[in-house]
Amino acid sequence: MQSERMREEDARLRAMFDDKLKAFREKKKSMESHPFSELKNGMTATKTIQVTQDDIMFFAIASGDLNPLHVDEEFAKSTKLKGTVMHGVYSAAIISELLGTLKPGVGTIFKELHIKFDNPLRPGDTVEAYVTVAEIGEKGDVTFDVGTKVNGKNIVTGTALVKAPREAAVLGKQELKDVA
Repeated sequence: MQSERMREEDARLRAMFDDKLKAFREKKKSMESHPFSELKNGMTATKTIQVTQDDIMFFAIASGDLNPLHVDEEFAKSTKLKGTVMHGVYSAAIISELLGTLKPGVGTIFKELHIKFDNPLRPGDTVEAYVTVAEIGEKGDVTFDVGTKVNGKNIVTGTALVKAPREAAVLGKQELKDVA
């Protein structure tokens, strides 16, 4: 009985991965590049995502962090969190995406990230991630205020230091080789 349930869950997770990979390949997202010389204090990039339990499971598998607080609803209900939560570093991954694809974008080198985990991110939450230019330093270094929020409530807050690209580049949809 247990092995049948595991096979069904494995099939569901494989289908979820296939769907995510297909959606990624079909995405017509262009990446941007804002060189150091174009960046100004206050420039912001944002992204909004609705988090699902499947997203949590997918991230758990990808990261190798299978803590039952993330993947076992019954266990998580018995804790002070009263249910499963997304991995805290998921917010850092979204922040990295914003810095690497939008502001500053292509060519950005991530140097430092300092974040505070303020509140849990739960299945069903719609999270808004942001990166805002806070300080423009020398030699391409730029400090960003970064974070994620749900309904105006901080989930993660902090700062990131990057080296911005020297020249602008705009790339179209990236082609991926089949991995199956």
